[in-house]
Amino acid sequence: METLYQRLTPDALLRRLQDVPVAYLPLGTLEYHGPHLPLGSDMLQPIGLFSELAKVVGGVVLPPLALGPDEATKIDGTAFYGMDFEFLVGGEKPRRLPGSAYYLDGPVFQRYVEGMLKQLGRAGVRVVVGHGHGPSTDLFVSKRGVWEYQFGLKVLTLHGIVPESELGFMIDHAGANETSIMLATNPELVKMENLPGNPKDWPLGIMGADPRVYASAELGRRIIDANLSATQRLLREELAKL
Repeated sequence: METLYQRLTPDALLRRLQDVPVAYLPLGTLEYHGPHLPLGSDMLQPIGLFSELAKVVGGVVLPPLALGPDEATKIDGTAFYGMDFEFLVGGEKPRRLPGSAYYLDGPVFQRYVEGMLKQLGRAGVRVVVGHGHGPSTDLFVSKRGVWEYQFGLKVLTLHGIVPESELGFMIDHAGANETSIMLATNPELVKMENLPGNPKDWPLGIMGADPRVYASAELGRRIIDANLSATQRLLREELAKL
């Protein structure tokens, strides 16, 4: 069953949206996620979940966004973004994390998403589910009410839909939560051997529980299943209102 928007012919797209007018938007980045996860982890995780949702509930999965907003600062003329300077350990200085190439100013990102929402409504979408990179998802959540009024769409994310906090979707940065999701969805891309062998050495650019101790494919599957179930219920409720 084809669920990727870009791979559908126009008639196939229309059939899917007539049945279930839902589009899933992976809010991704190209960002350092520790030495063990791929740079596209923020897009690969929601693609995995959304692909399963589209097969069970219906709808289409949109191409992932590769740019997103984040915290930003400039020190001695050098720009730093997100994990370059957040959550530093033991007096660490900001550093440019290798491979990170994603930052987009928040207002520009907002206008870009607004353009997408307008076009999706034109294509027949009635519900948009967006999730992924934390700051991108935060902005998505903050504008939900405005966008729903502006575009006549229902705008949803996975924020808070699972009551068990440890089963939230993408709630850390390359820690046990995201590493587990990647182990469940893209195990061939996870290189646990790249993490420091000494447990006292905290891996670079990681926020959350230690993936060397707590991450597993089994936990990742539990996280995915919990969010699949909760999102299915939410979508069926919203679709019943249309």
